Amino acid sequence: MRPRGKPASAELAEWRRVADERAEPPHSDDAAATELDAGSVRVLRLVPPHVNSEYRVLYLHGGGFRRGSVTTYAAPLSRIARHCGVPFYAVEYRLAPENPFPAALEDAFAAYRWLASHAGSAESVIIAGDSAGGGLAAALLLKIAEEGLPRPGGAALFSPWVDLRLGSASYNECATTDRLFSLSAAREAAEGYLAGAPADDRFASPVLGDWSAQAPMLIQASELEVLRDDAIELARVAGEAGCAIDLVMFPDTQHIWHLEFPRTPQSVAAIDRLRDFVRDPAADDRVR
Repeated sequence: MRPRGKPASAELAEWRRVADERAEPPHSDDAAATELDAGSVRVLRLVPPHVNSEYRVLYLHGGGFRRGSVTTYAAPLSRIARHCGVPFYAVEYRLAPENPFPAALEDAFAAYRWLASHAGSAESVIIAGDSAGGGLAAALLLKIAEEGLPRPGGAALFSPWVDLRLGSASYNECATTDRLFSLSAAREAAEGYLAGAPADDRFASPVLGDWSAQAPMLIQASELEVLRDDAIELARVAGEAGCAIDLVMFPDTQHIWHLEFPRTPQSVAAIDRLRDFVRDPAADDRVR
């Protein structure tokens, strides 16, 4: 039985409203922005002036499954799209607590099917996401395999939240160095997202899934963030299952620093790595 949602609190609803209202719009020099209906799911397409790859990125934003939108992500993603030279398709998946697990995964799956059909082949799609969106991207890979759909060309996961059991040591070890996420915030977000569903469901905690025969993955995380161990554990289980993994750990930076691009050296280094990945996801010389 599907978990039943509940209305967002007044505080959460106001946070979302203000975030969208204050969001920087994408600059036309970075990418042309177009809203699309992707199988009943809203998608924001961001196409840079010069496309240098056959790939397209299906992007799932972060925000603890309860915050964030394609509006708040439009400007940073447009800058990243221009640097990488590939179109980005940001998915406006349903948020918790109004639409708990697995609503977000259903939307991501619908958007993937739509993009794969419009792209000409699933292999030209790169699935990407940050934080909760990174976990959702990982869950989407498992869902695609389970449903027997053609796999994407690759996946890029930034600071992915892939274990909602919340038992990683890094929650305590990085409690004083991670200013953007915490164990208490993770508990609150997971409770609202799961709405009674088990945290050990493989689609809620993708580290528990079957990672055999999966596409190459680029995984990036900070050594100082509470999701550090989630990234490391996903790389371990997927690598042991035979998945080609490029795990890159960054020192001295914060959770989802990628969105700061190009204002910090760390974000430039991370997005440079992403650019190389989306141009050739299966390059053997990058796999660790």
